[in-house]
Amino acid sequence: MQALSSLVREHQVISGLLGALHSYAGRLRGAAPPDEADLLRFASTFRELVDYRHHEKEESILLPLLARNGFAWSSGVLAEVRRDHSHLRYLIDVVYQAAAKGLSWNRDERRKIAEATIAFVDFKRRHMLKEDGELFPAVVRRLDASALARLATELAQFDEATGRNPETARVWQTAEELIQRYSVGSATIDLRNVEAQAPESERLGLSEVRYGT
Repeated sequence: MQALSSLVREHQVISGLLGALHSYAGRLRGAAPPDEADLLRFASTFRELVDYRHHEKEESILLPLLARNGFAWSSGVLAEVRRDHSHLRYLIDVVYQAAAKGLSWNRDERRKIAEATIAFVDFKRRHMLKEDGELFPAVVRRLDASALARLATELAQFDEATGRNPETARVWQTAEELIQRYSVGSATIDLRNVEAQAPESERLGLSEVRYGT
């Protein structure tokens, strides 16, 4: 899946963040709740990393390229992926709005926020399983070498362009901090230079990292 390595790498990072957020939600239900400000950090990081970056790459590069190469646009897996993305934006907004209120949460509010947070985590995990198990294998199986090379080039160009933005480094740094703070048994991971390193499965050492849920 070399052509998809950019997206696969981001799935690995997102998986780590989902594990950390699930752990955070569990602590919200406990007697000693975590830092409320971290929920806004989670919501902002997911909005920027998942929606503004990962979903943007899929919707502006991957899906149109697949449609030009024989995949149905309005039905099947491409339509499902776009519907999922729309619902994920809604779920991220729900968590973001809860976090942005900046109020001291009582027990009932913490319970509701935890439920909304876990709903996002569960849905995003199912979505990535669909992409990893259905969409990505279909890409490799159905696209010829020329189309795969074009896909890899366009994804690399996107990464290079966004990597020049100082905000990108801040997002990776926040992701790293949240993973280290809330993931159970997580190894030390440096995401800050992920854009410049290779190969994909080794960039973060994620092939051997197990994130808590």
